[in-house]
Amino acid sequence: MPDLPGKGDFVIGTAQWGSTYGIANSRGCPDDGELRRMIEEAERHGVHFIDTARDYGMSEDRIGRILGGEAGWTVMTKLSASVCSGEPPDEIVRSSVIQSLDESAAALRTDHISVLLLHRGWQLNWHDGIVWSTLQSLKKEGRVECLGVSASNPAEALAAIEEPSVDVVQVAYSALDRRLVDNGLFRIATGGNRRIVCRSAFLQGAALLGPADLASRLALLAPAIHKLEQLSKREKISRAELLLRFARDTAPGAVVVGAEEVSQLASNLRAWSTSALDDGILGEIASAGQGLPWEILDPAQWSQEGMERGIRKGTKLAERDIQNRRLQRGT
Repeated sequence: MPDLPGKGDFVIGTAQWGSTYGIANSRGCPDDGELRRMIEEAERHGVHFIDTARDYGMSEDRIGRILGGEAGWTVMTKLSASVCSGEPPDEIVRSSVIQSLDESAAALRTDHISVLLLHRGWQLNWHDGIVWSTLQSLKKEGRVECLGVSASNPAEALAAIEEPSVDVVQVAYSALDRRLVDNGLFRIATGGNRRIVCRSAFLQGAALLGPADLASRLALLAPAIHKLEQLSKREKISRAELLLRFARDTAPGAVVVGAEEVSQLASNLRAWSTSALDDGILGEIASAGQGLPWEILDPAQWSQEGMERGIRKGTKLAERDIQNRRLQRGT
């Protein structure tokens, strides 16, 4: 069993290492020298967890070239989303799952994967669960040690939490996106043995923009960002530090934090090592995002078409599904 990240652990996010990721990313991908300096900076702070994916461009390959399967690091990666497209026969699906795992292992310079997540929560039950059953067989063979799900929304998170064979559930959580707290899913999740890993502490960078810099489709974030900026000035700490410390102090598990350059990572690690915020400040931060519609909190909906579709039906369907499941359990 690999060393899995837990409450209080800092996980390096690497989507930026393979592509220009994040709405506030103006730097693009770091070069190899910058990546090596980031790894060294992380090691100086005792950080040894990395989050990546088959679909993060060259991220896996770059991690593999730098770490070379080095012991002491736990790398979590994700199955390619392309294995679940169209209506292929089961044998083709199984072959695609194995190919994605083999490609990740080769890129990471290892003979097995420590932690493999489904990149989309709906893959868990797709085609009567053929993807998940294939991964369970690969786990029995020792080709992967732990399995998990990266959930895009509360309904997917609940499905993953309720599946006993899931070891790790990755979810979006931030001061602005507290849906899993409000729906009681964090309480349910922490009742089992699985690990929770939280991502998007900065809402893919949107929470770090100024209100005037927000695209029109994200204008509803402006009042929340204004409130966070006021808190930041009052407490004399940056908005990034405020959001990061909030995630660290309130998340039920580890937190994934991306970086494009070593100075950014160093700043985040310094913020991570500071003392806990008091309950009063945490409450004020949490109140900033109250009432935000879910389509604003889901980057997959940030296209105009996606926003309109989500506004029409997404919220009601997701919330109704969660409420029905909770009623069935009597909670």
